[in-house]
Amino acid sequence: MIYSTTNGTVALRKSESATRVYAAALLNGEAVTRHLAREFRNNTILIVCSGSGDNFNLEDCYGAGYFVDLLGDRYGQAVEFSDAALAARRLFRSGEAVDCLLSTRVGRIMVERGLVDEVLFAAKLSEFDVVPILMNGSVRIDPPESGASMKLPWPTARDR
Repeated sequence: MIYSTTNGTVALRKSESATRVYAAALLNGEAVTRHLAREFRNNTILIVCSGSGDNFNLEDCYGAGYFVDLLGDRYGQAVEFSDAALAARRLFRSGEAVDCLLSTRVGRIMVERGLVDEVLFAAKLSEFDVVPILMNGSVRIDPPESGASMKLPWPTARDR
């Protein structure tokens, strides 16, 4: 399942001028942070939360906190986090993903629309070993680090 939102698309477009832009979620956090640690060890990493209609979203901050937590585990004391990153990390460490996501405005809307299973799915941590990267205006999947064939978490035209 690919859940595309206009907010995520806007955030990707606004970030296009960066050296590299990756699309990340709770579902692929380990894969993306492992890639970042390998490719950008001594560089500044900026986490962009898409929000909703130019407003703060709790679920985005929670997800950012997950990445900060993973990066902190990977880099240890060698990394310096901003106060915003530290706040996001504290939010992540304060509770379970599913509880946070279901309690948010968007989570409540999803529940009202009968989409609880989608929220439960989105709340899984590091289920997929995929690294989506924005290239030439499109999001593409980097091959897995091992070089083995990659099983995508959704069917492709090849699978049909």
